Amino acid sequence: MYSVLLVSNQILIRTALKKTIERNKNFYIKDEVNTPKEAIDLINKENINIVFSEFMMPSMNGKDFIDVVKKENKDIKVFLVTFPSDLFSREYKNIDLNQVILRPITYEKVEEKLKLYEKDYKNFNEINLVLEMQKEVNMNDFFAVYEYLTKYIDKYDFKNKEVENKVQIKSSLKSIANRIINLNNITDEAKKIEKEIPITNAIVSDSRLCKNWMFKILEYYFKRKSTINYPILENVLLYIDENIDKNISLSDVVKECNISQGYLSRLFKSEYNMTVVNFIHFKKINLAKEYIVLENQSISDVAFNLGYNEYGYFSKVFKKYEQETVEQFRKAR
Repeated sequence: MYSVLLVSNQILIRTALKKTIERNKNFYIKDEVNTPKEAIDLINKENINIVFSEFMMPSMNGKDFIDVVKKENKDIKVFLVTFPSDLFSREYKNIDLNQVILRPITYEKVEEKLKLYEKDYKNFNEINLVLEMQKEVNMNDFFAVYEYLTKYIDKYDFKNKEVENKVQIKSSLKSIANRIINLNNITDEAKKIEKEIPITNAIVSDSRLCKNWMFKILEYYFKRKSTINYPILENVLLYIDENIDKNISLSDVVKECNISQGYLSRLFKSEYNMTVVNFIHFKKINLAKEYIVLENQSISDVAFNLGYNEYGYFSKVFKKYEQETVEQFRKAR
């Protein structure tokens, strides 16, 4: 939910805003204050997403208030309630009208601004996520990128079963995926993955399946990136895909793909920051999660179907990559 601060020395204005805002379940009133100074003090102490303020206040006008808020916290959105006549002055001609709510206050006018904020916030949040990830994570490290994004997925509210929430999760994940895929700078790539790796309502209902879907997106991204840089990897990755249900080793890959072990290991270190064997295990474990959640296979069947001859070894590998046992994973959502 997004937090809202109301700023006005008129109780009627605050009451009108409060009644309309509270009709939208994605927003809640964090606090109400009388003056811009009180608002700025609160902004510095609390987590505020949106401010609704009167345009004309005794100590500060709306334009100056927006400037101060931006200086203190650029992420906060300010909407100003005003009469049309207040905007006629030349000094206010540069105010963004998208930030203005003309009186009288109505539900439709306020709801329009709330939806505008939600749209802008999501776009900003997802753009910012990928930009921050590029700064904080080695983008040639498959596991590190996956871990970064799964931590973000954990922030979604999967307990909320309402259709609107599922739509929001789906939209957010698709946006993140598109931004990641577009890092390869290949036209129409995003449209292609929508067909090859669709995201369904069943997926967005379960955090485990969302993470599994994100693994597939990243696998696609890393495969395209690495094969552009080193075309010889295309045969290697194809061989792994076609034999993922078998107990394949590094020597099997080297032999079947006619590539030296040392060279292949260097390429995987460069493009994935992991060994070939670790990549194979990582891929198997994510397939295992699908078998467990979607097909409800027994753990022994899952291990066997992925080429693990020993149940105990499969369980050990699973815990290494998932930081939890297979049994714990099965019970989670």
